[in-house]
Amino acid sequence: MIDLRLSDLPNAVKVDGKSFSIHTDFRVWISFADLIQKGESIIKTFELCLTDESILELEKYEPLSEDMVLNLYKALIDFFIDDNVTPKGSKSGEKLIDYVLDGEYIYGSFMAQYGLDLVDAEHLHWHKFKAMLLSLPSNSKIKEIMSYRGYQASTKKQEEVMRELKASWQLPYTPTVEEEKAKAEFDALFD
Repeated sequence: MIDLRLSDLPNAVKVDGKSFSIHTDFRVWISFADLIQKGESIIKTFELCLTDESILELEKYEPLSEDMVLNLYKALIDFFIDDNVTPKGSKSGEKLIDYVLDGEYIYGSFMAQYGLDLVDAEHLHWHKFKAMLLSLPSNSKIKEIMSYRGYQASTKKQEEVMRELKASWQLPYTPTVEEEKAKAEFDALFD
């Protein structure tokens, strides 16, 4: 998720109190996605990450324990996925995009929508790339392909579909100051 309150996007992951610098260009993370899809063990995938596109800048760190490697790998996955809180709801787990095989359609969609030549782009942060990809209009070629891959027949009425969409895109509830104060007072009664 891109936090517009901040002037920079993340360029490191934090694990067990240590900060590890990472390369953030979208090409590196497309390679990361490709490594994950090969189905290797976590350790093997992590080793490939280090040799393939040098996702991490590890030369300045001491050797890592196996636990640290697992935690670092989880942090890389979190950076890669970068989930947003909306939409909520069930995810089918069905793969809708392959960044390598769909490269031409992604390229064409970015060029058509944003005038952005992904081949010539010097550096585009992974989170920017993902935000732009997610925000492509539904009539862009890659979004059409993704909708075909994710198609599920439905007998739901339009009103039911709209209610489900409203629920899945609803923003998280933020309690008011008064509600927070009342909750704190209530919790204090049981301490």
